[in-house]
Amino acid sequence: MRHWSGMLIQSGGSKPFVVSLMEILADEFPYIIFKMGGFVDRDIRGKPGVKSMHATGRAIDIYLSVREPQEKALGKLLYGMFKDNAASANTGHVIFDGLAWSPGNADRSTRDAGIRDLHDDHVHVDFGTTGIEGTALHLVAPIHLLRHRMDAHYKEWQEGYYGPAFNPTSNNTHLSATQRLAIYNVNKGVTAMSLAPEYLRAVEQALKWRAAGKLPDPLADT
Repeated sequence: MRHWSGMLIQSGGSKPFVVSLMEILADEFPYIIFKMGGFVDRDIRGKPGVKSMHATGRAIDIYLSVREPQEKALGKLLYGMFKDNAASANTGHVIFDGLAWSPGNADRSTRDAGIRDLHDDHVHVDFGTTGIEGTALHLVAPIHLLRHRMDAHYKEWQEGYYGPAFNPTSNNTHLSATQRLAIYNVNKGVTAMSLAPEYLRAVEQALKWRAAGKLPDPLADT
């Protein structure tokens, strides 16, 4: 697997199925997913004494913001994919952008489902116990299909405008839209652009990252 240092993948304590799923997603979407989280020993927010599925190691949070069009698009696709493959993945709940789904319950608003958080910055998915000690390899094909759908609609993302989503030298530091645009232009060899100080600083930083070999090439693995 080729994962850049800036992508934060918190997998310790998660069940093997969840860890395998994180690896697959990181391989397919290294330039769009900002971070992923798994095991956290905590209660459900707003429900003291009731353990979250994260506390069992059977849940994953895939950080994608509804405020970024390409991230929202991938979040919606993943939401649908986990629903469509609920039987093989043993999906328990999927939550994203104000919607929640679980077996036997069609899409509901998070409010109607009794969930306080809109989940507008991450996709939450949790799973039952069946197959949780195995791998998520049977999801490679449907996840790869999502990659092709994203490629078709977000060519600039594939070429680097929307990625990397993170600072390659500092974990957990999300790049701004200006920094992403600067990286895109450096990748494309574009030099004549905005003279705004923020943009010029971003280009200077992108050039330093490129010279130091810390700026991934979006097309290197295609």
